[in-house]
Amino acid sequence: MNATMNDVLREIKSLREELHELKDILIPEVEPEQEEIEAIERGRAEYKKGDFVKFQNLRT
Repeated sequence: MNATMNDVLREIKSLREELHELKDILIPEVEPEQEEIEAIERGRAEYKKGDFVKFQNLRT
């Protein structure tokens, strides 16, 4: 019984690694473009100044 549990755990670990590899292939990480970096920086600056609307205050 112990040997089969170890086999199952080893197989699960292998499957996790393979899934991670597939994720990297299907969803590659890319560096943000300069425009995106600048937008993030502007957003952070606005947040620090308190220049934002809270979600609960939004009305559609």
